[in-house]
Amino acid sequence: MNKFAKVDKNVLARPQNRRSTDVDRALKDVRKRLSHGGNPSLNFERELVTIYAQTQQSTLPLSIILVLCATVCLLYSVGVAAAVVWASVQLAAYALLIRCCRKFIELDFADRHPGAWLWRFGFHNLLVGGVWAAAIGYCWAFSQQDFSLPVLFGLTLVYIVTCVQVGYTIRTAPLLSAIPPSTVLCAQLSMDGSPVSLILAIIVPGALIFVTAIAAKLRDSIKRDLKLEAEKDSMIADLETARSMSEAARSQAEEANLAKSRFLAAMSHELRTPLNAILGFSEVMSNELLGPMENEHYKDYSKDIHSSGSHLLSLINEILDLSRVEAGKYELRE
Repeated sequence: MNKFAKVDKNVLARPQNRRSTDVDRALKDVRKRLSHGGNPSLNFERELVTIYAQTQQSTLPLSIILVLCATVCLLYSVGVAAAVVWASVQLAAYALLIRCCRKFIELDFADRHPGAWLWRFGFHNLLVGGVWAAAIGYCWAFSQQDFSLPVLFGLTLVYIVTCVQVGYTIRTAPLLSAIPPSTVLCAQLSMDGSPVSLILAIIVPGALIFVTAIAAKLRDSIKRDLKLEAEKDSMIADLETARSMSEAARSQAEEANLAKSRFLAAMSHELRTPLNAILGFSEVMSNELLGPMENEHYKDYSKDIHSSGSHLLSLINEILDLSRVEAGKYELRE
């Protein structure tokens, strides 16, 4: 019995490929993401809105720099009090937008409903754009400096490009942030009537249309990337599932082979004992050690019994050698 246990140990001790913990965790995440909602389009929208929220948070320093630049311009144009009030309101609007983005990111992936959150993002973007438009209108109405409007024009243009490019993964929210200041700026430039102002008034909507078209191309590109990534993740999940099934099938085959080896070893052991007796008695009878045989046929029969038993014993020994080879205990003697 100890011999069979040793054979089992040697057979089962063969090296097997095991999936690492990182692969298991990645596969679990892939299956979890693919199973959410069961609607690939909805999952893509969730991914796009998530990218927008993350990008909005990461580009907050750039927005603060733009606000500070506009504040400096307002300091020289309309005074310290108005500039400080506008900067405070503008930063508060950005703070509300970033707070909304953080709340969205903190939710579980399945709880991120793009439709409801797009309305919230649109409202906060409209608030940010409205405050920026108020700065342009106030500066136009009360500024006594000739340089203030060109500076605000440049800052507003940078602001429009930044808003649209930061929020390229969604359509409406960045436009709600960019349209109010661009509209107010175009209206003021058009009312000015000078050729330079008219050219600038044409540049603003042209720039808005241009960056919006680029944002649409980027959004389509990232959608394709997300679809390819989802297909890749699905293929990885299928391959890992097939691998698990093949490992289970291999384990079952090894167990079946082990059972066969144990059966052959047990049968060989049980057969050798009576065969030794058959060979010994037939040899005694054929050599007439205990007395002569009067019938020659009996003597021939005993020789046939001995030769048949020897042949059967050689077959059993070969089976035992095969079991040793499978157990890795057979030594080759050249």
